[in-house]
Amino acid sequence: MNAELERDTSTIIGRQPVREALERGDLGIQKVMLKQGASGEDIGVIRTLAGERGAPVQYVPVERLRHEAEGAAHQGVVAISTPIRYREVDEMLSDIAPTWGDVKAKKPVLLVVDRVTDPRNFGAILRSAVAAGTDGVVIP
Repeated sequence: MNAELERDTSTIIGRQPVREALERGDLGIQKVMLKQGASGEDIGVIRTLAGERGAPVQYVPVERLRHEAEGAAHQGVVAISTPIRYREVDEMLSDIAPTWGDVKAKKPVLLVVDRVTDPRNFGAILRSAVAAGTDGVVIP
């Protein structure tokens, strides 16, 4: 795999995943799209977090959300973020712990994922890895 392979953007789908991405603050949220007429406490929190992160909020028709979510259950919320950067394993490891002493001191946690074919399952796995503080994810 190319060490700098990137997609144009990444899509984060659903109320809780978008909220968690905004709370994390380092995922480069470019914009948040909400279903026209969406309201409630969750929506208010997402709007506030988006404002704090400088991410514009757009109210869009549900058809636009369906398109962006590629048919996934979007719950009226979709965020667009900067691309995911894929790197070679050795590059990732040298960034996490460049020396054996760093490995012993930090005790990095890596998640190795194989044979996950559903992108929604993969997304859930990645969100869980981020929430658990995993240092890196290895995919084939």
